Amino acid sequence: MHLRIIFIALLSANILFGQQQVSLKTVAENFTVPVDIAFDHKNVMYVVEKKGTIIRVKDGVKNTFLDITSIVNSAANERGLLGMTFDPNYASNGNFYVNYINASGHTNISRFTWSLTDSITSNPNTEKHLMIINQPYNNHNGGCLKFGPDGYLYIGMGDGGSGGDPGNRSQNPKERLGKMLRIDVNSNTGQYGIPADNPYKSSKDTLEEIWAMGLRNPWRFSFDKSTGDLWIGDVGQNKWEEVDYVPAGTKGGHNFGWRCFEGFNKYDFGQCSDNTPFVKPVYTYATLASGEGCSVTGGYVYRGKDIPYLQGHYIYGDFCTSRIWRLKSNECGEYKNELINKSLSAQQLGTFGEDNDGELYVAALGSGKIYKLTQICDLTANIKKIINASCATSSDGKVDLDIVSSVPFTKQIIGPSEVIDRLKPGKYIYRILDSLGCTVDNCFEIGTDTLTTLCKIEIDDLVICEVGQVSVPPLCDQSIDSFQIILDGTLYLTAGYQEITLSLPGNYTFKHFKNGCSYAEQKLINITVENLDSLPQFTYNGNKVFVTGPYPFFLMFKNDTFITQNTHGVFEIDPTDYGTYTFVGSTFNGCWAKAVEPLIISSSEDYLLQKTLLYPNPFSNTIYIRSSDIESISCFTTDGRLIQSWLKPQDVINTTAIPIGTFFMKIKRQRQEIWVKMIKQ
Repeated sequence: MHLRIIFIALLSANILFGQQQVSLKTVAENFTVPVDIAFDHKNVMYVVEKKGTIIRVKDGVKNTFLDITSIVNSAANERGLLGMTFDPNYASNGNFYVNYINASGHTNISRFTWSLTDSITSNPNTEKHLMIINQPYNNHNGGCLKFGPDGYLYIGMGDGGSGGDPGNRSQNPKERLGKMLRIDVNSNTGQYGIPADNPYKSSKDTLEEIWAMGLRNPWRFSFDKSTGDLWIGDVGQNKWEEVDYVPAGTKGGHNFGWRCFEGFNKYDFGQCSDNTPFVKPVYTYATLASGEGCSVTGGYVYRGKDIPYLQGHYIYGDFCTSRIWRLKSNECGEYKNELINKSLSAQQLGTFGEDNDGELYVAALGSGKIYKLTQICDLTANIKKIINASCATSSDGKVDLDIVSSVPFTKQIIGPSEVIDRLKPGKYIYRILDSLGCTVDNCFEIGTDTLTTLCKIEIDDLVICEVGQVSVPPLCDQSIDSFQIILDGTLYLTAGYQEITLSLPGNYTFKHFKNGCSYAEQKLINITVENLDSLPQFTYNGNKVFVTGPYPFFLMFKNDTFITQNTHGVFEIDPTDYGTYTFVGSTFNGCWAKAVEPLIISSSEDYLLQKTLLYPNPFSNTIYIRSSDIESISCFTTDGRLIQSWLKPQDVINTTAIPIGTFFMKIKRQRQEIWVKMIKQ
């Protein structure tokens, strides 16, 4: 609702209308200023009247569901009973929530409870006040409240009124006005709780219930039934009406800009900063002096089945002109807005409603009627496939469209080329127009596949330590169709965009394909495998270790930390330097082999403890643990292969998966590594 509503009758005669793409069917009438529409779990319609009543409409029969006219202040244009929503668990608890202006002129957020009996009327005495918000003026009161997909109640609050937000309340983090609030109505503490993930939870500088700020008057907002995205129709000041969008899963904390901005344009920047991360609207339209209306009425993303033409479009309108539009981003990320109905004329489009099936309704304040959106257009058009200009030429791209229409239609491609089936590279719009005047527009792009390098294989001839060790990273354009890998002149592997592991030695050639074109990059590499003859062995005589094996280098590690290396395989160790020592043999190419059993040097007391940390030994399908500070246990075969690991084990570990045989258990505890030889039988 908007301060300018008194001028509607005078201005509507000068408005120019476009093509009508949906029709409106009257489903209920004779309401007194209907400002909101809601549906319960049984898909029964409820119409909110500004004066303070909620009317239940079932099978064409109207009954008063709630009457609180005695406590509602509806004297001003933007005051009254302004919105309602049902609890997600309404079927079991009977709770519903309303937003109204009380006798003192302030916003009341209250819960009422229906008795869940056969009685139509709810008891006004069941009211529980959740929140009272002081209003400095009689306009810009907001009025919408909805449960989000997260189960929390969202409340849209206007900036408090007058014009231009004279108190700068929308940007004041200590004010609820000009905000989107988010509360937990199921909290056991107080009137409501603060969700744990609210962006200003426990903040000293911002009210905890604030989820977003910088709104002027979010008269109507909604959540996409399919995706959970939030859409807000925020009423502008004098020049611009705006639609705001927040993707599902966003954590809040947004600042939509008012009064620093009106739409995309600066309004009053005196107390604002260019460093503030304002969230810009996804769409704006000019007000009546030069544009489409004077007060945006937010709607819903259409998710019904009756009008496939509208599927996925945000449907919204304008209070003053009663125009209805559809808004959606195309494949290029550009928002396309289109007029779909103009028949309400100056009936004052006050609100939209969405039933449980995703079908949409509108309420006209001036005529007191409720309409359902019905199909005129059944035209749909989607891209089935885009073929880029090929490697051979630069003008043979193509778009394949899937078009459905019950009436004759024409298609047009708008862009650098006018030929549909031989398109040059560039951005295009396809436009489908049927004989009813219904249109579908969308964006697509034709790329160029030229004989250039799409992939880089940045490896040279290699000597590898074992088969299957070399990987070719996908350093490629992800749009390529395939790799072709040839080994010693024979096709070895064809694969898509993925990492390739080469499992055989030999000469490899790589080719890359897209749209049937073979690309120039062909890399030849030779891979040979260096076989490690045997594992290193060692002996220990009390102060020296002698390591043997066919390796040019030998390395020693203590507790997994490198100590030293040499070429003769002799290492001196202080017998009192307790720890776990491991020995490695290394080739010139960096291939290495590790002695399976480590050397453990410890005191007799530590040695006894180490041998008894795990028991029994031999074991069967269970090993018990004597210590509570073990970080991990790993089981290795005698040739060094890892069999199984247990992270932070407690009391007992299951060893069913370990076969019968001899193993080494590596125990990590308190920065200490202990090896224990154990037998499973």
